[in-house]
Amino acid sequence: MTIMRQGVRFVRNVGAAFGNLFGPEISPGPEIQTDQQIENWLRDQAASTQYHPTGSCAMLPKDKGGVVDANLLVYGLGTFRSIFMLPTCPLWINLYLIFYAL
Repeated sequence: MTIMRQGVRFVRNVGAAFGNLFGPEISPGPEIQTDQQIENWLRDQAASTQYHPTGSCAMLPKDKGGVVDANLLVYGLGTFRSIFMLPTCPLWINLYLIFYAL
C-alpha cells in the first residue's frame, strides 16, 4: 500500500510540474490529500479487479506451478492459448490483437 500511495503522490508531482497543461486533477481529486484518504481511495475505487494485469500466468513446467508452456498453451485446456504471461504490455494495445496474431 505504501508504494501505491507514493505512486499517487509521484504522479501528482509530475502533473504539477506541467502546470495547467493537463487541466485539473480528476481522480482521486484535490479533496484526497492525507495518507489515509489516499489509501482509502486506493482500496475503495482505484485498485479493482476489473482490469486483468498482464504477466499473471507463470510460464513454467506444470509441476513447478506453471500455467502455460513455452507455446503459450494453458495446461489442461487442450489448444487454448493465453497471452497473460507477457511480462509487459503497452497500455494502448488491445490485448486481443495478440490472440488474432496467434
